[in-house]
Amino acid sequence: MNEVVFTKSLFEFIGTAILVLFGDGVVASNLLKKSKGENGGWVVVTLAWGLAVMLGVFISGPYSGAHLNPAVTLGLAAAGTFSWSLVVPYIVAQMLGGFTGPYWCLLVVSAFFSLLSFASH
Repeated sequence: MNEVVFTKSLFEFIGTAILVLFGDGVVASNLLKKSKGENGGWVVVTLAWGLAVMLGVFISGPYSGAHLNPAVTLGLAAAGTFSWSLVVPYIVAQMLGGFTGPYWCLLVVSAFFSLLSFASH
């Protein structure tokens, strides 16, 4: 794998992981009892998810084009505006980022699991 493909894939990984980390983080904050974000509501969740997407795009956009989603990568390749040789590395990076982001979120909130419980709503 050459350096350019690695760099692009790395930023797809980072952008996707950050997107999911912040998106899942706001949902966890909204559902965890006694957290600062408890019962924040759908407006808080949707705005935070929007900001999470924006952050992922700002981080990865200059380097990889910020697809952050295998459907976008496949769609652009099918439309002929993205090289098929980059599809597999991008999708692998996006999938790994999609699994890593929630893991980071779990690490952040795991300290509170013994103190806080999920809201029953």
